[in-house]
Amino acid sequence: MRKKAIIFILVFCLLSGGCRNSGGAEKDGETEKPKSTEIKAVWVSYSELDDIIKSSDSAESLKNNIKTVVLNCKSLGLNRIILHTRAFADSYYLSSVFPEADSLSQKIKKDKNFDPLKMFCEICHENEIKTDAWINPYRVSYSNKTDDLPDKSPIKNMLSDKSDDVVVTDDGIYLNPASLGVQKLILDGVREILGNYEVDGIHIDDYFYPETDESFDKQSYENYKNENGKLNLEDWRRENVNNLVSQLYSTVKSYGDDKLFSVSPSGDIEKNYNEFFADVELWCSQKGYADCIIVQAYYGFENDKLPFEQLVGDWEKAADANLIKLCFGLACYKSGSEDIYAGSGINEWKEHNDVISRQISFLKLKEKCSGICLYSYSSLFSDSAAISDDELKNIKNVL
Repeated sequence: MRKKAIIFILVFCLLSGGCRNSGGAEKDGETEKPKSTEIKAVWVSYSELDDIIKSSDSAESLKNNIKTVVLNCKSLGLNRIILHTRAFADSYYLSSVFPEADSLSQKIKKDKNFDPLKMFCEICHENEIKTDAWINPYRVSYSNKTDDLPDKSPIKNMLSDKSDDVVVTDDGIYLNPASLGVQKLILDGVREILGNYEVDGIHIDDYFYPETDESFDKQSYENYKNENGKLNLEDWRRENVNNLVSQLYSTVKSYGDDKLFSVSPSGDIEKNYNEFFADVELWCSQKGYADCIIVQAYYGFENDKLPFEQLVGDWEKAADANLIKLCFGLACYKSGSEDIYAGSGINEWKEHNDVISRQISFLKLKEKCSGICLYSYSSLFSDSAAISDDELKNIKNVL
């Protein structure tokens, strides 16, 4: 009888197709990936973390506020939180390398247990959510007033040395990607995080070269040429960024193969290459640069310059799925607003309240897509959330 039953089941599966798609739903010839393999993340920015810190009058209330954030994310079906831990050469954790951010500094003077990164890691792991530490490598300040930098800041020492490690522009203060001292400082900061906190990975976004002007790193480039350097300015800058990215990857991996190193570049591949000097196609196609690329795909389906479906296709062509995970960051903050740079698609996000959920559904059918990341937490969960209640339900359903 058992043999007959098995034969019947096999014949039924072959005739009905019932055995060929056990990993997920099939649609239009494409198959959804198993949900367990997907990255379903959200960015929690420094401004959002500031709000959490400022609204907490003790370590216990901080823990409760963080728990609310984590449980909100869990309720939506998210499995990863990318937490801003260094936005301006500062720290949202206890650090001996960088000064604590202003909001945190005031709190830890009263209570050394006031440690948001530690609490996020603990509470996330209790709820089976991973936590990545998100840093901006080169950005120091949007102000060009160097006297306003904290006394503890290593940037002040770099300035006093009269070196070219730090560049002061009209738009702010930045670290020079060409500087070996800068690269060491960034790596030291990452080692401190990985050594002291139970983070699941390190994440950097697209603050590479802040401008294209030759004056930005003129002295460094002249020194390079005087030492018989052969690269032109643009390729030399790309090589500087490549060096840091590859060193960050190696550093993260030295703390365990399970630690994820992710990079979040602009959605425009050409702009990355020519304006930010970030060779994202190299990182997508060669081993040793990143585990995961999270594209800032902040475009609608109706965007004139770079429609969402075209953007996804461009990145799929660039990515070697055997080497990296390819994910897409989605612009929840645009929901209900005009998209002023979208051309004829300016009103797409106002006229349709389901853009994000449709984008997620579209991506789930893409073979090379390993997941999504939502920007950002407050656009989903706050009194002024951009995402409507209906769209929040849609997102939960498709996730």
